Amino acid sequence: MAKFEHPSDETVKLIDDVLLTVVEERFAVNAKVLVNNEQKEVGKVKKLSADVKFSYGDDLQIIVNEVILERLPAVEQNMYIQEMLAGVWFDAENDKLVTDAPNVKTYSDFLSKFGYDKYEVMVESIKSLYEAKKVEDAEEKERLKASGNA
Repeated sequence: MAKFEHPSDETVKLIDDVLLTVVEERFAVNAKVLVNNEQKEVGKVKKLSADVKFSYGDDLQIIVNEVILERLPAVEQNMYIQEMLAGVWFDAENDKLVTDAPNVKTYSDFLSKFGYDKYEVMVESIKSLYEAKKVEDAEEKERLKASGNA
Protein backbone atom coordinates (compact mmCIF):
# COMPACT_ATOMS: atom_id res chain seq x y z
CA MET A 1 0.00 0.00 0.00
CA ALA A 2 1.24 3.46 -0.85
CA LYS A 3 2.65 5.55 1.96
CA PHE A 4 1.32 9.08 1.72
CA GLU A 5 2.83 12.07 3.49
CA HIS A 6 2.18 15.78 3.71
CA PRO A 7 4.23 17.88 1.29
CA SER A 8 6.73 20.52 2.30
CA ASP A 9 5.65 24.16 2.14
CA GLU A 10 8.08 24.63 -0.78
CA THR A 11 6.40 21.87 -2.82
CA VAL A 12 2.93 23.29 -2.15
CA LYS A 13 4.13 26.77 -3.20
CA LEU A 14 5.73 25.42 -6.41
CA ILE A 15 2.52 23.67 -7.41
CA ASP A 16 0.24 26.51 -6.37
CA ASP A 17 2.31 29.06 -8.31
CA VAL A 18 1.90 26.97 -11.46
CA LEU A 19 -1.81 26.40 -10.80
CA LEU A 20 -2.25 30.17 -10.63
CA THR A 21 -0.80 30.50 -14.12
CA VAL A 22 -2.39 27.49 -15.86
CA VAL A 23 -5.90 27.49 -14.41
CA GLU A 24 -7.43 30.87 -15.16
CA GLU A 25 -10.28 30.29 -12.74
CA ARG A 26 -7.87 29.25 -9.95
CA PHE A 27 -10.14 30.63 -7.26
CA ALA A 28 -12.67 27.94 -8.18
CA VAL A 29 -10.19 25.04 -7.92
CA ASN A 30 -9.16 23.42 -4.65
CA ALA A 31 -6.18 21.10 -4.88
CA LYS A 32 -4.85 18.73 -2.24
CA VAL A 33 -1.14 17.96 -2.60
CA LEU A 34 0.10 14.63 -1.26
CA VAL A 35 3.52 13.00 -1.29
CA ASN A 36 4.22 9.39 -2.26
CA ASN A 37 7.97 8.99 -2.57
CA GLU A 38 7.54 5.40 -3.76
CA GLN A 39 5.55 6.20 -6.92
CA LYS A 40 7.26 5.81 -10.30
CA GLU A 41 6.05 9.15 -11.71
CA VAL A 42 7.37 12.45 -10.43
CA GLY A 43 3.78 13.64 -10.22
CA LYS A 44 0.24 12.81 -11.22
CA VAL A 45 -3.07 14.61 -11.13
CA LYS A 46 -6.41 13.04 -10.23
CA LYS A 47 -9.76 14.75 -10.58
CA LEU A 48 -11.77 13.80 -7.52
CA SER A 49 -15.32 12.48 -7.66
CA ALA A 50 -18.33 14.59 -6.71
CA ASP A 51 -18.79 12.78 -3.38
CA VAL A 52 -15.15 13.36 -2.37
CA LYS A 53 -15.43 17.01 -3.42
CA PHE A 54 -18.58 17.34 -1.32
CA SER A 55 -16.98 15.61 1.68
CA TYR A 56 -13.59 17.31 1.66
CA GLY A 57 -13.94 20.31 -0.65
CA ASP A 58 -11.09 19.30 -2.98
CA ASP A 59 -11.38 19.18 -6.77
CA LEU A 60 -7.95 17.75 -7.51
CA GLN A 61 -5.47 15.48 -5.86
CA ILE A 62 -1.88 16.08 -6.90
CA ILE A 63 0.49 13.33 -5.81
CA VAL A 64 4.21 13.98 -6.13
CA ASN A 65 7.40 12.08 -5.52
CA GLU A 66 8.96 14.88 -3.53
CA VAL A 67 12.39 13.24 -3.31
CA ILE A 68 12.72 13.29 -7.10
CA LEU A 69 10.96 16.64 -7.63
CA GLU A 70 13.27 18.41 -5.15
CA ARG A 71 16.35 17.07 -6.94
CA LEU A 72 15.37 18.63 -10.26
CA PRO A 73 16.83 22.07 -11.05
CA ALA A 74 14.33 24.86 -10.33
CA VAL A 75 13.63 25.47 -14.03
CA GLU A 76 12.86 21.79 -14.60
CA GLN A 77 10.70 21.62 -11.46
CA ASN A 78 8.55 24.41 -12.83
CA MET A 79 8.55 22.89 -16.30
CA TYR A 80 7.49 19.46 -14.99
CA ILE A 81 4.69 20.90 -12.86
CA GLN A 82 3.46 22.92 -15.87
CA GLU A 83 3.44 19.74 -17.96
CA MET A 84 1.62 17.82 -15.23
CA LEU A 85 -1.06 20.51 -14.94
CA ALA A 86 -1.30 21.43 -18.64
CA GLY A 87 -4.50 19.41 -19.07
CA VAL A 88 -6.27 21.01 -16.09
CA TRP A 89 -8.65 23.84 -16.84
CA PHE A 90 -11.91 25.27 -15.57
CA ASP A 91 -14.85 25.27 -17.98
CA ALA A 92 -16.70 28.34 -16.71
CA GLU A 93 -19.51 27.89 -19.23
CA ASN A 94 -20.40 24.48 -17.76
CA ASP A 95 -19.09 25.31 -14.27
CA LYS A 96 -16.82 22.28 -14.05
CA LEU A 97 -13.18 21.36 -13.79
CA VAL A 98 -11.72 19.48 -16.74
CA THR A 99 -8.66 17.24 -16.74
CA ASP A 100 -7.62 16.33 -20.26
CA ALA A 101 -5.34 13.45 -21.14
CA PRO A 102 -2.02 14.25 -22.84
CA ASN A 103 -2.55 14.93 -26.53
CA VAL A 104 0.89 14.11 -27.93
CA LYS A 105 1.41 10.40 -28.38
CA THR A 106 4.54 9.68 -30.34
CA TYR A 107 8.17 8.71 -29.96
CA SER A 108 10.93 11.02 -28.80
CA ASP A 109 13.24 9.88 -31.63
CA PHE A 110 10.54 10.81 -34.14
CA LEU A 111 10.16 14.28 -32.60
CA SER A 112 13.94 14.71 -32.53
CA LYS A 113 14.12 13.85 -36.22
CA PHE A 114 11.19 15.91 -37.53
CA GLY A 115 10.39 18.43 -34.78
CA TYR A 116 7.08 19.12 -33.09
CA ASP A 117 5.86 21.60 -35.72
CA LYS A 118 6.03 19.01 -38.51
CA TYR A 119 4.44 16.41 -36.25
CA GLU A 120 1.54 18.78 -35.50
CA VAL A 121 1.04 19.52 -39.22
CA MET A 122 0.95 15.78 -39.95
CA VAL A 123 -1.59 15.10 -37.19
CA GLU A 124 -3.84 17.95 -38.35
CA SER A 125 -3.54 16.76 -41.97
CA ILE A 126 -4.64 13.28 -40.95
CA LYS A 127 -7.61 14.69 -39.00
CA SER A 128 -8.61 16.79 -42.03
CA LEU A 129 -8.38 13.80 -44.34
CA TYR A 130 -10.62 11.72 -42.06
CA GLU A 131 -13.13 14.56 -41.86
CA ALA A 132 -13.12 14.93 -45.66
CA LYS A 133 -13.60 11.16 -46.06
CA LYS A 134 -16.51 11.25 -43.63
CA VAL A 135 -18.16 14.04 -45.67
CA GLU A 136 -17.52 12.15 -48.93
CA ASP A 137 -19.03 8.97 -47.49
CA ALA A 138 -22.11 10.86 -46.28
CA GLU A 139 -22.53 12.50 -49.69
CA GLU A 140 -22.16 9.14 -51.45
CA LYS A 141 -24.74 7.60 -49.12
CA GLU A 142 -27.14 10.46 -49.89
CA ARG A 143 -26.58 10.03 -53.66
CA LEU A 144 -27.28 6.32 -53.41
CA LYS A 145 -30.36 6.96 -51.29
CA ALA A 146 -31.60 9.59 -53.78
CA SER A 147 -31.11 7.24 -56.73
CA GLY A 148 -32.96 4.45 -54.88
CA ASN A 149 -30.00 2.06 -54.67
CA ALA A 150 -29.53 2.21 -50.92
